[in-house]
Amino acid sequence: MASSRPHNAASFGIGEGTWAERPRARWGERLGVAVGLLAIWAVHFAVLINKPVHIDDMHYVEAAKYVLEHPLRPFCNTINWKLAPDLAYRDNINPPLYVYVQAAWMWCFGPSIRGLHVLASLFVLLAAAATYALARRFTGQPMLATALCMLSPTLIPVTNLMLDVPAMAIGIASIAVFMRGVAAANHRWSALGGVLVGLATMTKYNSVVLLPLLGLYALWRRRFGHAFWLAIPVVFQALWALHNYVFFENHEIHILLTMGYREFEKRWLENVLSAGMVPGCSFIFLGVLWLVRARRSDAFWLVPAVFLALFLVLGPRQIDWWSHPEFSKRLEYYVFVGNTVLLVAFALIRGPRRDDVHPAHLAHRRAAETASESPAPRMDELFLWCWAVGVIGFQVLFAYHQSPRYHFLAFPAIAILLMRRLERPAGPSLRLAVLATCVSIVLQVALGLLIARADHLHAVANRDLPSLVKARFGATSPRIFCVGHWGLQYYAQEQGIECFNAEDVVIRKGDLFIMPHLQSRENMTRVFYRTNARGIAIGLNDALFEQVALKSYPNPLPMSAIDPGVTFLYATVLPAVPYSWRPRVDFIERFLILRATADYQGKWVRRPEDAPPPQFMPR
Repeated sequence: MASSRPHNAASFGIGEGTWAERPRARWGERLGVAVGLLAIWAVHFAVLINKPVHIDDMHYVEAAKYVLEHPLRPFCNTINWKLAPDLAYRDNINPPLYVYVQAAWMWCFGPSIRGLHVLASLFVLLAAAATYALARRFTGQPMLATALCMLSPTLIPVTNLMLDVPAMAIGIASIAVFMRGVAAANHRWSALGGVLVGLATMTKYNSVVLLPLLGLYALWRRRFGHAFWLAIPVVFQALWALHNYVFFENHEIHILLTMGYREFEKRWLENVLSAGMVPGCSFIFLGVLWLVRARRSDAFWLVPAVFLALFLVLGPRQIDWWSHPEFSKRLEYYVFVGNTVLLVAFALIRGPRRDDVHPAHLAHRRAAETASESPAPRMDELFLWCWAVGVIGFQVLFAYHQSPRYHFLAFPAIAILLMRRLERPAGPSLRLAVLATCVSIVLQVALGLLIARADHLHAVANRDLPSLVKARFGATSPRIFCVGHWGLQYYAQEQGIECFNAEDVVIRKGDLFIMPHLQSRENMTRVFYRTNARGIAIGLNDALFEQVALKSYPNPLPMSAIDPGVTFLYATVLPAVPYSWRPRVDFIERFLILRATADYQGKWVRRPEDAPPPQFMPR
C-alpha cells in the first residue's frame, strides 16, 4: 500500500539502491566513500596542478583579470585571438559565471595559474560527489559507477581553466538536488535545484538541456508544482540578456551572437558521426561481458548491427573520407565507433524484471515500490536514456563541431546504465562483474594519464618557446610577433611579444615571426604564403620572409592528442579523432621562426578555410 505521507523519507529516490531505502551508512562506509572520492580528485589534481596555460585558458584568465577592474563588464576586454583585435564576448560563446568565480579567487589568493588550477580541481571533487549521489540512487555499486565516469580517459586530460568541468559539476549537482526535492515533495530542495540549473546555464549555454530533462522528471513524478522552479534559469538568462543590452556595444545580446555558430544544416552528418565516437573513446568498458551476461532471447544484436552499418558504410561514402591522405591509414575511428556500438548494445539489454534483480538489491526495489506514490521507480531506464541521449543530441544539433568535453554532462548517465547492466544475476557472478569493472577503470586511468602527458608536453612547448626566442633574438629583432594563439599567445605576451594584427598589416624589414605547426590554421593570413591560381597556399612567401630557425620538441610517447586535421582532443572535426596511438609526426610541436626581408603594408587577407596546411612547414 502506498504511503499517505508525501514527505515520508522512504519516498526519497527512484529505484533500487536509493539513499532512502539503504540503511544509514556506518562511519567506515562513509570513510571509504570519502577516500574513493578523494582518490578520484587526486588523479585529476596531479595532472592539473603543474599544467601551463593551454588551449582557451587565456580567454578566461584575461577576462577574469578584466572583471577585477570592471566588475559590471564581463568579456568587454579586447583580445587578439585570431589575428584581429575584438571584444572578447564576440569570440567567446559562453556566459561569464566561471569568470566571476576565477576573479573572486584571484582577488582572495592572487592571479597565480597554479592557484586557479586548485580552484578548477575543486569542481572535479564536486562532480565526483554529485555523480556518486546519483549513482547511489540507481545502482548497487555507486563508487564503481563514479570512478567509471570521472576517470574517463577523455576527462582526465582536459581539466584545464576552461568551463567544461565546472559546468559538468554544477549540472550534475543540479540533477541530484532537483531530483531530491521532487521525490521528497520538498520545494526548498527543488528551488535550490532550479538555482543550480541557472548557475549551470550561466557557466555554459549547453546546460539548458537540463530544463526539459528535469521538467520531464517532475511530470513523471506528478509533482507539477516543482517544475515551476525551472523558471529560475530562464530568469537568469533574461537578466543576462538585459545586462548585455545595457553594457555591450550596439545593444548586442550575447546568446544571440552564439547562435551564429550553429551550422547543423551544413555539417549534420559530420556532427552525427563525430558524436558516435564519443562514448567509444571515453569509456574503456569490458563490453565483452555483454556476450556472456546477455540472454540469447534478448536478440539486441540487430540494433548494433544496423548502427554499425550506418557508421561504417554510409558515413565514409557521404563525406568521402577515403580521399583524405592520412585517414585512410588510420583505424582509430573504427575502433572508437565499434566500442560505441558495443556499449550501446550492452546498455540496450532489457532492464531487470522484479524477479530478475540481484538479491542484494531486491529489498530496496520492493521498498521503493511500496513507499512511492507514483510509477516513477519503474521509469529509471527511461530517465537515464533521456539524460544521455538528450545531452548528446543537443550537442549534435547546436554545436558547430564535436568533442568529448562537450558531452561530459552525459557521462554519469552512461556509466550508471553500464553498471546497472552488470548487476544482473544471469551469467558471471557479481564479484566477477565488479572485478572486470575495476580492470576497466585501471585501463581508463592508464590511457588517460598517457593522453594527459602528451597534452601537457604540448602546453609546455608553447610555454617555453617565447622565452627562448626572446633570449636569442630579442637584442637583434626589436619587433617580435606571435602568429598563433592558445598558451603560446599567453606566454608570448608575458615576454613582451606582440600578437600579429592582421587588420592592418604593417611589416618592417627585420621583424621576427613565431609560427607553430600543430595549431589550427584559422589565425593565418595569406601574406605568409605563396598561392597557386586557385588561391591555395603552396609555400612560404619567400619574397617577403626567410626562415631563420626551426625549433622542434620531440614526442617521446606513442600517443598524440593535438594534431589538427588528424587528432584533436579539444575540438574534433572529422576526419580527426580525439586522440591517436599512431602519431602522424614525431614531434609534440614545431615552431618556425621567420624574419621579414622587406617592408610590407596591406589589408587583411585571411587564408581560405579550405586551404591545406602550408607545405613549407617541414614534416
